[in-house]
Amino acid sequence: MDRETTTLVVGANTLTVLTYLTGRELRDIQNAMLDNLDMKQKNGETEIGGFKASMLSAQQDKQIEIIVKKFNAETSDIVNRVLDLPSDECQIVIDYLKKITEKKGPASK
Repeated sequence: MDRETTTLVVGANTLTVLTYLTGRELRDIQNAMLDNLDMKQKNGETEIGGFKASMLSAQQDKQIEIIVKKFNAETSDIVNRVLDLPSDECQIVIDYLKKITEKKGPASK
C-alpha cells in the first residue's frame, strides 16, 4: 500500500515523512515507552514503580524510525542522521513527530 508522505525541509536537508500513523505503528511507538516502565499488578490495580531514564529517547528513536522514510534520498541509518542534525534543526523534526503521534491536527495541512 502506498502511503501519503510529505517533504520536511530542515536546514539544508530534505526529509520524506509520513503524514499519519497506522494503529500498529502507533502501538509500536507506545511500546517503546512502555517497555521502559516498571509496571506491577497489586490487588487488581496496575502500579507504575518507576521508569528508565532512556524512556523518552527510546520513544523518539522509534518515532524517527517509523515516520522519517528518507533523509536526503537516503533510506539507511535515518535515526542517526536525524540525531546528528544541529539541535535546533533536530527539534524541528521532533516537533513534527509529536504532531503526528499526538494527533493535534492533520500533519499534511
